[in-house]
Amino acid sequence: MKKYFVLFIMLLASHSTQTSQPIDYRKKTANEMFQIMMGAHIRAFAVDNLFARPLDPDGLNTWNGTINHLNNYIELNSKNMFGIKDKKIINALTLLDQINFELIKNIKMAYKAKNNPEVLMSYVNMFQRLQNEVQYVQNLISLMEFDNVKKQSAQEILSALALTLDSTLQAAIKHIQQYLLI
Repeated sequence: MKKYFVLFIMLLASHSTQTSQPIDYRKKTANEMFQIMMGAHIRAFAVDNLFARPLDPDGLNTWNGTINHLNNYIELNSKNMFGIKDKKIINALTLLDQINFELIKNIKMAYKAKNNPEVLMSYVNMFQRLQNEVQYVQNLISLMEFDNVKKQSAQEILSALALTLDSTLQAAIKHIQQYLLI
C-alpha cells in the first residue's frame, strides 16, 4: 500500500494542472488523464484514516469533477469511425460510476456510524462486495481487445480507474479494522 501512496505523491508532484479548472479532455493523452485522476484521488482520499474525520468536501468536488472529465474522455474515445460508442467500454464505465457513487456514499455513512462497531462491520462487508464488483469489471476490461488507439486509451483509463477504486476500497476496509481495534 505504501508503494501506491508514493506513486500517488509522485504523480501529484509531477502534475501541475488544477483539476478545478476546466479540462479540455479532447486534447489529453491517457497518461495526462491518469495524472489528473491520481491528483484528484489524492486530494479526496489520501488521509491517515478515512473515518477519523469527514471527507473533505473540496476534495470530493474535485474528485467528482474529475470523474465527469474521465467519463467524457472515455465516451469520446470509445467511438468508432461512425461515432457509435463501444458497448463494452460504456458498460464498464457505467459499472465503475455506480461503484464510485456507492463507495463515497458508504464512506460518509460509515463515518457517521463510527461509534457503532456492529454497523461499522456491516460496512466492511459492503466494501468487500464493492471490491468484488471492481474485480469483475477489471476482468471485463482485461478481456477487451481493440485495434483502435483511442479505444485502447479509453480501456487504459478504465483500468486505472478500477485500480484506483479498488485501492480506496482496500483502504476503507483497513481503516475500519484499525478504528475498531482502537
